Amino acid sequence: MPIFAEKNVPSREKRCSALSAYQGTIRSLLDEFAAAEGQQNIRTFTQANPDDILAALSLLCTIRDAVVVVHGAIGCGAACLDLCRGNSSTWYSTALDEKDTILGGDAKLRDTITRAYHEQHPKVIFIVSTPVVAINNDDINSAIFELEGELDCKIISVVTDGFKSKTAVNGIDVALHSIGKHLIGVGLESRDCIDAGLKVGEFINLIAVDENRRSVDSLVSLLRLILPDKFGVNVIPKFADSAQIVCAGSARANIAINDSQSDVFLKGLEEKTGVVSLRSRTPIGIKATSEWLLSVGTLLGWKDIAQRVAEAQCEQFAELFTKKPMAEKSVFIALPVEEAAETALFLAELGADVMGISVDSADDTNSESFSRLPVDTPVYVGNGQPFELANVFRKKCPFFFITGHKNIAWAAEAGAFPVSVEKQTRYGYEGAAELLRSLRRTETRPVFAGTLHAAPRCLYKDTWFKRSANWYVKREVT
Repeated sequence: MPIFAEKNVPSREKRCSALSAYQGTIRSLLDEFAAAEGQQNIRTFTQANPDDILAALSLLCTIRDAVVVVHGAIGCGAACLDLCRGNSSTWYSTALDEKDTILGGDAKLRDTITRAYHEQHPKVIFIVSTPVVAINNDDINSAIFELEGELDCKIISVVTDGFKSKTAVNGIDVALHSIGKHLIGVGLESRDCIDAGLKVGEFINLIAVDENRRSVDSLVSLLRLILPDKFGVNVIPKFADSAQIVCAGSARANIAINDSQSDVFLKGLEEKTGVVSLRSRTPIGIKATSEWLLSVGTLLGWKDIAQRVAEAQCEQFAELFTKKPMAEKSVFIALPVEEAAETALFLAELGADVMGISVDSADDTNSESFSRLPVDTPVYVGNGQPFELANVFRKKCPFFFITGHKNIAWAAEAGAFPVSVEKQTRYGYEGAAELLRSLRRTETRPVFAGTLHAAPRCLYKDTWFKRSANWYVKREVT
């Protein structure tokens, strides 16, 4: 059955054997996927574990003409205070209490949707369910059926509950499935393409789901170097409006920034609209970016132009990378799988010793990316577990620690130079240059890291450092 025709998208654990707890090497991890035993690892202790609700909200809050209704307790919507800051989306909470958990919150849901519509006049309202709804079993679909007849607005349910999946990326899958199933239609694209400023068949869909704005803009600028003047780049669903998403079926091709994170959307779009989906390396570093650009050019029939642009870009940045600027420097990378793998390969080309990578989760969709790395590269799978990496760093500390998170003080205390790329341009040639400049800047201005490292304190007790880093990772018994 086509993926957008299914009622709900299966979890990453069921669909592609996702792991959320693992420590070993690339070789052992690939063997784990090949075995396909269906067993999971668990953590008997976890420091923090961002759930699928947060991942779904981080995507939905960027859709410009949409409103997000968090159906649950007021605390469940608190994440929107940060996630929706700087985005044009508005959020509401149904603020369910103890009574609603037992008797149901249908009335509050209807009232909140109606209020959101009359106050904001959105084109789309997303209802994000939470653990409370999983308990009281509210009939969200009935509320949608009733209110869509009254309000001039598309209302879409995004079914998350925070505990059916241990991988946060499952929230992205659920959000993408709901967007693709309910917004991308057949026969409506021409009108909506006009609204979005796009011409049928004369644009490509650039699939962005978890990237920051600077990174997306950098890739759009790179693509425009190989595309004709009037050929469009439709960035969806992140940072898009509903018209851009609806007209996705009229594109020439679908191109993802990160194939693994966009997996559900790429498959669903191709099945539902017939628009071909390109799968290629994530464009991080010089070689991967050139390969990605050539793949796009070949698919669209402009390979020669793409080749010339790639060569010109490589020549422009050649001075930064030709003298092995990372020689004798060790690095540890904590990023999503595709980004971590390509960043590791890029820095290894510059002479760095890659001590290991840490990823939030890993599954079958990442096998090709993992296979590009040396088989003895240590890999740590776990979202929000800095105590495990602190254990690793106590035994052997890297020179640089590269991460996409804000929480980097513990790494500085361990003796590493931490570099957060959360707000940096991560992709394309510009991203490669910015990363190298950031590493150099951190090394030459080590005030932050040096101050913390000199401080006589540590977040964790010595008894923890006497144990192995995988002490709490166990094989699940079924």
